[in-house]
Amino acid sequence: MHLIAQQLIKEKESAPMVRSRLRAVSMRMGFNEVQRERIQIAASEAMSNQIKFASGSGILQIWEHIHPIPALDLFALDHGPGIADLDRALQDGFSTAQTLGRGLGSIHRAADVFDIYTRKIPPGIQSWCGTALWTRFYPPVKKQPPLHNVLRTGQFLRAFRDNIFNGDSLVSASDKRYLNWIHLDGLGHGRNAAETAQALHNLPEPGADPAELLTMLNQRLHGSRGAMGLAVRVNTNKRIVDYAGLGDLILRCHHPLGIHQPRFPGGVLGRGGGTPGTGSFELPEDALITSSSDGINGKEALENLPGLQRCHPQLTAFLLGNIHGRDHDDKSLFIINYSTDQQTRTKNYQF
Repeated sequence: MHLIAQQLIKEKESAPMVRSRLRAVSMRMGFNEVQRERIQIAASEAMSNQIKFASGSGILQIWEHIHPIPALDLFALDHGPGIADLDRALQDGFSTAQTLGRGLGSIHRAADVFDIYTRKIPPGIQSWCGTALWTRFYPPVKKQPPLHNVLRTGQFLRAFRDNIFNGDSLVSASDKRYLNWIHLDGLGHGRNAAETAQALHNLPEPGADPAELLTMLNQRLHGSRGAMGLAVRVNTNKRIVDYAGLGDLILRCHHPLGIHQPRFPGGVLGRGGGTPGTGSFELPEDALITSSSDGINGKEALENLPGLQRCHPQLTAFLLGNIHGRDHDDKSLFIINYSTDQQTRTKNYQF
């Protein structure tokens, strides 16, 4: 994934720059004229709401995805008062400001995938409140349905100072039984740290053993700056999660009964020090599993954002990456949600 643009939305004069950038990106990605109009509608309505209600705190981000299929994401975030009645606000024709805008319902209809999270100002609590809105658009290429109807994924990758080189890297692969992912945090920043991602070529195979993956990466990274690493395998048939980790990457499983967080020994792949910590745990119903680099502040728990675990993990990744990301480091976050009752507001495919 790649951040194409971020725009602070304070007043109407901010909108033309976003529209121009969206027009260029959507044409390059192969969206047809009807789709480009839908993208513009969604962006315009999101910006209009931020101008009216967010008191200058709104931002709109444009993201491009290549894997597993091409997609364009819009993410709108603000630190405003939140939405008092979200269900009502999503109804066609509803306008909080009593204006002629098309509203949230038009954004929902325009997008291929849509989700929204809002939190009103909590009394006496100094934490984020406001609204986060995510939309996804697929260009007219051959679409493949998801391999899992109980797993959804999301990710966040953003380089230090938005450099073109990110020392953090993520890769995943899945089939009808397994979902595997590898998370690396290359030492330092910039080009040299980003070169560690080359070791991920053709990895992982679905079902691959996490410990064996880290052994292979340790060999591939020999002579490089090195990286801290985490490999995870989810077996959806047996509902088992296996993992292997080295360094300060964080793996958490959030579920209704609490949080499970294994600890990993210190060390760096490719530098000869440390033996990965390995283990496994059962995959509970309604579990949300996250892996994150030290560029994400792990002290802020999901429990401080009630209801967020019910949202699509891509919305969750964008929100957590933006509000808990550290400015002085590369940032990366991978999220999967396991549930047999998926309720995302979507018109077609979910990834």
